[in-house]
Amino acid sequence: MEVQHIVLKPGSVLLDKNYGSIKKFWYKLIGKELPYNNFYLLSENTDFLRVSESGELFPYNIFQPKKDYNKKEINLLKHLIDSNRTDLDKNIPYVSGFDMSNKDLFTIINAIRPNTFAEGETNLNKLISSKYYLMYLSDEEIDWSKYISGTEY
Repeated sequence: MEVQHIVLKPGSVLLDKNYGSIKKFWYKLIGKELPYNNFYLLSENTDFLRVSESGELFPYNIFQPKKDYNKKEINLLKHLIDSNRTDLDKNIPYVSGFDMSNKDLFTIINAIRPNTFAEGETNLNKLISSKYYLMYLSDEEIDWSKYISGTEY
């Protein structure tokens, strides 16, 4: 069993690939990489854990703002996330692609820090090339604050 742990800062965005097994198989067969199609925008410091029984960990791309959000920006982020939430539970410290569209993600980021992304942006790959965010691959051991291997619970 492998466990990975990192503490993510407010304003961090996790990208993942949320596809069915048939689509994953098809893209692997034709030799193309699936684009990222889901995100999680965090509004407070969040512990991120991944546990794997088989030793294979699904890679996420983690984007953290180069400049930490101040208290005013964090409060605005929390307010914007709560006002855009479609579910009844407003105590969850993140919002995801299941709750809002990609355009909403970029609109919230621009509301906190204007002109970070182009108006009406919807392509999650724009986070990869952004000069305002640092990208970490979660499967790179070097970027994790703690790494535990072989631990049974």
